[in-house]
Amino acid sequence: MAARSRMPDLSGRIIKDGQYQLVGLLGSGAYGVVYGALDLQLKASSHSASSRNSSRVAIKVLRKADLSPSAAQRVRQEVAAHQAMSDHPNVVRMHEAFEDREFIYMVLDYCPGGDLFG
Repeated sequence: MAARSRMPDLSGRIIKDGQYQLVGLLGSGAYGVVYGALDLQLKASSHSASSRNSSRVAIKVLRKADLSPSAAQRVRQEVAAHQAMSDHPNVVRMHEAFEDREFIYMVLDYCPGGDLFG
């Protein structure tokens, strides 16, 4: 079953103490969904020291309740690998990963024009 069918619609939700707003669903996979989002702090600050020049980001959201122990371990490995490879020019940059009581979030560069498989 695709993650989209198990996940509530989080469009409009503001997360991480007001930093990000999930705008709309971009896609889904086996374990999670990806939302287009706004970095509200970067948008509000015209003189940000961030490496991004846009307030648009993509946020991968995984529901913890849907993850088996082995899937949760794979997510931890994915986060570690993505952090290690984010400086490579052919890898979408992951800016941070964090979680709340229900979900794990991975903040990535927004890449318009289709999915990463394309």
